[in-house]
Amino acid sequence: LFDYSFVPGTTAVPETDEELLEHGDFSNRILPGVYGGGSADGAAVLSVKTRHEGIDMTVSCFAVDNAAMLLGAEMKDSGGRQLYTTLDQCFYAGDFRRDGNTVLHNGIKYTVYEGGELTAKAEQRTGSWRRNNLTCPDIPVTGEIFTVSLKNNGSYAYSVMSENTDAAFSVITNT
Repeated sequence: LFDYSFVPGTTAVPETDEELLEHGDFSNRILPGVYGGGSADGAAVLSVKTRHEGIDMTVSCFAVDNAAMLLGAEMKDSGGRQLYTTLDQCFYAGDFRRDGNTVLHNGIKYTVYEGGELTAKAEQRTGSWRRNNLTCPDIPVTGEIFTVSLKNNGSYAYSVMSENTDAAFSVITNT
C-alpha cells in the first residue's frame, strides 16, 4: 500500500513501480559521500553530503529528547526533476490536523520552517503482497495511508517531535 517513491525521511522524485524496478538491487548499495555524526548527553547530530541516482544533497539531523530538526541544502536533480522530501508515510491513525506549516497526526507534530510546499493527506489504497513478493497471492489488500511531504525547492528545514513537546527551533543558516 505504500508508495516506495516516498519512503519516510528521504528526498526523491516520484516514480511508478515500473520505474522503480529499473533501478539496481539496493540491498548492497553503498552511497558515496561524506558522513559524520556523534552523540552525547542525550543529543545527537548526523550529517551527510552525497549524490545518489542523479540527486545531490547535503542533509543534517539534530536530535534531542523527543524532537529532531532536519536540514537539507544544495539539493538538486541532474535531470531537472522536481524533488520531494517525505516527512512520513504510515497507516492512518484517525484524524490529522493542519495549522499553517504544522501537521499533527497520531501524536506526532511535523513543522516546516522553510523549503517548499507542505502536503498532508490520508487516502485509501488497494494493493497486494505480490507487488513485493512474486510468491505471494494476488489477493487485494486495502488500507488508509497517511503521507506528509514537502515539494522541495532546493533546501528545507523541518522538525518532527511528539505532539506534546514544546521544543523551539530557529534556522540561522541552511547551507
